[in-house]
Amino acid sequence: MIYFILDRAGNAVKIGYTRDQRSLAARVVDLQIGNPRQLELLFAIPGGRAGEKFLHRMLRSSRLCGEWFECTKEVVNVMYKIKNDAEAFDPDNDLMA
Repeated sequence: MIYFILDRAGNAVKIGYTRDQRSLAARVVDLQIGNPRQLELLFAIPGGRAGEKFLHRMLRSSRLCGEWFECTKEVVNVMYKIKNDAEAFDPDNDLMA
């Protein structure tokens, strides 16, 4: 699963990967423990590391650190497209950007 976690106060979103939905809840808890600001799971879609890396490369100009990205207009637009048409997300097709 590829997930999107929002740090609203920091104007940042984490784009990450986990093997299954059960570990997603644990991942959010782990991240929250190390973060003084409230984190919010926005959504998750089916996908693997290839999809995660694809998104990281596509949005590299908005990268803050590691898997955290500034919530720029580009990042928000990509998330909107993915959330509203997750089936169309294909890391082998860069026409999405």
